[in-house]
Amino acid sequence: MSNKRMDEMESRISILEQKTQSNSNRSVEINELEQTASRLTRELNDREQELLAADLEITNIPEERTENITHTVVLVAAKLGVSLDERDIVFADRVGTRKQGDNADGGRGHERRVVVRLARRQLREELLRSARVRRNATTTDLGLPGPPCRFYINERPSRANR
Repeated sequence: MSNKRMDEMESRISILEQKTQSNSNRSVEINELEQTASRLTRELNDREQELLAADLEITNIPEERTENITHTVVLVAAKLGVSLDERDIVFADRVGTRKQGDNADGGRGHERRVVVRLARRQLREELLRSARVRRNATTTDLGLPGPPCRFYINERPSRANR
């Protein structure tokens, strides 16, 4: 009887060892898959950021319903001392959701940011340099509604980097 019980116990232990080994292998596989997913996510973010290499964000520019945002970007560039032609702008648009009552009460801080893609990275770098040098530049003389306010120009980050 005791031999039979010993054989059963050894059999059970053997089965448990096999299950443990199998679970350990799965853990290693899961860990490898998680590392691969993490690496691919980083690579995707890097590529997305690279695609935005010619893009800028301009914030705190008053918004009007009938605005010509491309013209406004050209005026901002001129204000910073950078010669920019409308042909140098691939696209310029406001992004984000329009908030109710943006201009009704003249409230500040509700403007959507302006996203600009330039034809050349060199233009983007020149605008960023000029914005750093003239960091106190305001919307004075741009013909925009409301009182003059400081505007900011930055690189456009990817969603993950935002």
